[in-house]
Amino acid sequence: MKIIGIARLCALLSLLMSGAYSAVSTANPAQTPSSASPAASAEANRTRLILLGTAGGPNIWKKRSGPATLIVVDGRPYLFDAGEGTPHQLVKAGFIMNDVTRIFLTHLHFDHTADLASMVAYNWVHGGRRNMQVYGPPGTTDLTNLGLAYFALPATLYSAILPPHPEMRDTVQSFDLDIQGQQKVYEDDLVKIFAIQNTHFDAVPVEDQSYGRVRSYSYRVETPDRIIVITGDTGMSDAVTSLSKGADILVSEVSNTEQNVQAMREKFKGSDEQLERLLAHQTRQHINPADIGKIAQAAGVGMVVLTHIVPGADAEIDRSVYSRPISAIFHGPVFVGRDLDEY
Repeated sequence: MKIIGIARLCALLSLLMSGAYSAVSTANPAQTPSSASPAASAEANRTRLILLGTAGGPNIWKKRSGPATLIVVDGRPYLFDAGEGTPHQLVKAGFIMNDVTRIFLTHLHFDHTADLASMVAYNWVHGGRRNMQVYGPPGTTDLTNLGLAYFALPATLYSAILPPHPEMRDTVQSFDLDIQGQQKVYEDDLVKIFAIQNTHFDAVPVEDQSYGRVRSYSYRVETPDRIIVITGDTGMSDAVTSLSKGADILVSEVSNTEQNVQAMREKFKGSDEQLERLLAHQTRQHINPADIGKIAQAAGVGMVVLTHIVPGADAEIDRSVYSRPISAIFHGPVFVGRDLDEY
C-alpha cells in the first residue's frame, strides 16, 4: 500500500494483526510524474490501485462518486468503468484526461458509464493528443457513438474557436468484446488483461435485438509485479473464482443484501411480479459479503478491497457490516474502500 506516516503505519499493523481489517484508509492524492518527488517517482515504478469512485447503484452521494477504478503501472493509467464524477476524481488523483488512453467497461449500466462520453469529450477538447480506446461488452460501440452524437453540437461550437483539432470521432476507438470462457482481451508492454463473463444478468436475463443477451464482465490485470482482479457487478460466480486464482488483490463490489432488499421494498411499491424481479436482481445478481469471502478463500487471493458499496450511504457509520462476514471465511486483509483510497 501507499507509504504512510510511521504512527499510522504502526496503527495499521496493529489492526492487521488483530484481525480488524475493515475501514482502513490509505487515501492520498497521487502525484503526476512531472511533479513527484524522487521518492514518489521511485514509488511510481510499480503497480498502484486507486479507487476513484466507490458508490454502488444509480445513486448520487456526497462522499462517494460513481464506480471507477484506476490501475497505474509505471505511471500509465488504465481505467475500469467511468461512473459519475470520474473526470473530477482523476484530477484529484493527479491525472488529466489525456493521460487515460485505455478504458475497460465491466457492463453498461449507466452508473458505470455515466461519464464515458465526458471522458471522450474532455480528451478531445484538451488536444486529443492520444487515441482513446474503449473496451467492453457488446453495445460498447453503440454507447460510444451515442456519446459522440450527444457532444456533436458542443464540439462544433468549440471547433470555431480552438486551434486545428481532429474530429472528435477520430480520437476514440471502441471494441465490443465477445467473451467465451476466459480470454485475453488486451496486451501491451506493461499489462495483460483477461476477461470472463460473470453472473450480473443471470437471474433476470436481458435480451437486445442488436447484440443478443446483455453481458457483464470481470477483468484480471497482470502487471510485472501484481495481479489485480476487478469483479465489476456480479453475483456468486465460479467463473470469477477461476479468474481470481492467485491474484494479489481482489477488487470486489459488495452488497449488504438485507439492508438493500428492505430499502427496495420500501422504495418500490409496484406489482408483486415487478418486485420479484427487482429482488432477484438484488439477491442473485449482486454479491454479498459471505460469498466474497468464499471466492477470496477458494482463489487464494492476497487481499480483498471492497468498492461499489451498497447501500454505502453518506450517513453510514459501521462499515464492518461489509467486511466482517468476509473475514469470517477469508483469512487475509479486507479493506472497505473509500474514494481515492490507494493500495
